This record gives sequence, C-alpha cells and structure tokens, in this order.
Amino acid sequence: MSEQQSLSTAVQQSENNNDQSLENKNYSSDGKANNSNKLRIDCRRSSGDSNKSIGNQAKSESDADDSGRPSSVDTDPRSPCATAAAATAVSGEAKKSTDKCDSSLPVRGVSPVPGDENDVVHQFLIPNRLGGSMVGTRGRNINYIRAKSGASVWISRNFFDKKTQVVNVRGPVECVKCALQVIKKRFPELDVKPINTAVPIHRNPALQPTMCQLTLPDAVHVDVVVSAACFGTTLFLQQPGHPTYQQLAKMDGAVRRHYASSGQQSAAVPPLPRPVNPGAVCVAPSAAVGDDGENIWHRAIIADVFPESDSVLMKFLDWGGYEQMPVGKLRQIRTEMMHLPFQAVEGHLAYVTPLLRPDQSADAQLESLSAIIQSRFLAGRRLKCQVVYYNHTWQPCVYLYSREPGAPHWRCVQEDLVLAGLATWFCMPRVPPQLPSPVA
Repeated sequence: MSEQQSLSTAVQQSENNNDQSLENKNYSSDGKANNSNKLRIDCRRSSGDSNKSIGNQAKSESDADDSGRPSSVDTDPRSPCATAAAATAVSGEAKKSTDKCDSSLPVRGVSPVPGDENDVVHQFLIPNRLGGSMVGTRGRNINYIRAKSGASVWISRNFFDKKTQVVNVRGPVECVKCALQVIKKRFPELDVKPINTAVPIHRNPALQPTMCQLTLPDAVHVDVVVSAACFGTTLFLQQPGHPTYQQLAKMDGAVRRHYASSGQQSAAVPPLPRPVNPGAVCVAPSAAVGDDGENIWHRAIIADVFPESDSVLMKFLDWGGYEQMPVGKLRQIRTEMMHLPFQAVEGHLAYVTPLLRPDQSADAQLESLSAIIQSRFLAGRRLKCQVVYYNHTWQPCVYLYSREPGAPHWRCVQEDLVLAGLATWFCMPRVPPQLPSPVA
C-alpha cells in the first residue's frame, strides 16, 4: 500500500472511531478501549522515514501519547524533522476534515507564527477545572482535536492567573477554525476569544518571543491612554479595556524585581549576546527613575544598532518611546516575561504634519511639539482613537478624540492642532472624523 493510501486509511479510521466516541458523549472516557482501535494522528507531524507507512506512525504516536507522560502538556507537539512530502499529504487530509466544520466561526486576533508564513496561532484561556477534560485520559481528547482539525493543540501554564491555563492552537487558518469548532462543540460554555492579537515583531532569530504586539481594531472607537509621544505626531497608545492590560502592573513589578540592581537576582541576569541585531527583544533600563532612585526596567526591542559607538536605539514595548543607550546595559529577557502581549501600539496622528520653522532645529521643534500635545491637548482628558489607514510600514494612523471631564462633547485632536497653528492637513482627500457619541 502506498504512503498516501496508508494515510487515508489511518485518518478515516481515526475519524470514525472518534466521531462515534463523541456522539456517545464519551469524550472523557476512562481509556479502557482496545488500543488497536485508537489510531490518532497529529496532522501537524509527519514521518521522517519514507520506508514507514503513515498509518504505522500514527499508531506509534498514539501509543506514545497514551503513555501518561506529563510532557503532553506544556509542549508544542510538532516534530521539527517532518518531511515536506508527508506534510503535504497530511495537509490534504486535514483540509478534507475542515470541510466538515462550520466555516462561519470567526477567528480573530490570530498572529503569524515566526518562521512559518502559512501558520497562525490562536490562544485562549481555559479554567483549570476544564484543563484535564480537554487533555483527556492519556491525551485521548486533545489527540482527537488534533486529528480532526489538522492543527497543533497544546496547553501551557498561565503565569499571570493561576486559576486558568492557556490553550494554544497552531496551524493553517482552516485547521485552526476547525479545531475551535470541535472545542466549542465539546465545551459550549468556553469563551475561545483570543488573548493575543495581530502582527509579529521582526526579531533576532536567536531571541524569539512567544507572544506578539497588540494592535488597534480597525474603524471603531477604542479607549486609549497615550503612554508616550515623540517625533511630533507619533504616539504610543495603550488600551485599558483590553483584557491583558490588567496584567501590565504585575509584569512591570516582576521585571523590576529581577533586573533592578538592588534585586536579589540581578547579578545572575546575563547580558545580551553579541553581536546584537535589530529586532532582538530584551530588557533595558529607561531614563525614568523610580521611588528607590534607580532606573526603571522595561521590556524593549532593538530598533537600530550603531556599531561605531557600541550603542543601540531601543523602543520600549509596553510604555513606548525611544532611547539610545550602550549595548552593555541590555539584559536577556526571561522566558516567562514573554507571555504578556506588548502593550504599547505605535501610531500616528492621521492626515496632519507638524508646522516647522526653517530657522530652528527640526528635532528640537518635534520634541517640543510632542510635549505640547501631551500637556495642552491630552493631559487629564479621556481619549479615544479610530484607525483610518496604515502608513508604508503598516503602522496605524488614527483620529484621536479627547473629552475634558464634565464636557458634553468630544473633540478631534487633529482639528485642535490645526486651529492652534501647530500642524497642517495633508493635501489629500481624507475621511472626515467621526466623533464618538456624547454618552460613549
């Protein structure tokens, strides 16, 4: 029998057995069924030996998963040595499987997996009381989800909430959608809304984070906080309404405990490996000083490298802003500090450009304008933003709206800047601002 025929037979047998198990509502059975009837295939794996049939490999993987090892949780189940031919065949079978799922199930907030442009990762929270049911006896249930959808599914610890765990679903979009459909069928009360959103960070391959940068939803009004401003009309926006925002204070506290010079573990933190490259995520001290008189450490990414001065330009990922500093100040970031999405979204005021005088330094004028915008137009006000387009680097350009305490109506910050003579409109057609409703 050819390799593809063996695969088809194995997948068909797996689906028949598992569909029957699901219909009988024995999803969390005790595992007493005959092992010969429990073929399970993780469609994200493939055989590295062309002389072995895919059906035999599925059998061996089933036996390995049923061994009761705790490594089935907290690890990515995909083998790194999969062959391209078998992967293509498995993907074809997985695609057939996904046709049975409801394609109307929305998959929002998924972010591309670094190094694989065809894959996405969808992460959501599950209560601890349901974690065991999802894994099943000896991995029975989670293997069924993998075989049915063709996606990699695994559970990892939630370092910020001990009452929940993180379910990770990785694979092509169709496979992820099918996996979520299967999960919702078994756990209808479970909210599969993603806890991570949007675009990946370009990074040093040696320092790959496990989470990505938050983004702003398109064309809707979102409550924001401007955490930093630079270059005149560039703003860093935090979203206090995002579910992960509440964990930022805990993250900052953990970073300070581990990296401050007075911390007990600061001496054991290794410096960043050299040579450093743009895109490396690490921890860096900011110019801001805490109550203890020490610089405050934050998660940051290298935006540019200056070899002649052995320095780098850092962008702070949670609070925004840029600072240049020596490479020797940078420290490696701990793995558990990569699970919270980076909170500060770099954006720009849409349709306006600063008015600068030719007889003065442009950098000084832009720095002054940023300070004026924060003090005169943003401080003490409630803020909302609305994404209207993206620039050439795919950063959002937004309308920013402000409302003073007790004021009945919202104001457009861009219009206020133009009226004050600090900025001018672009010479291009523009979408008019849509002010939030007074009750918003």
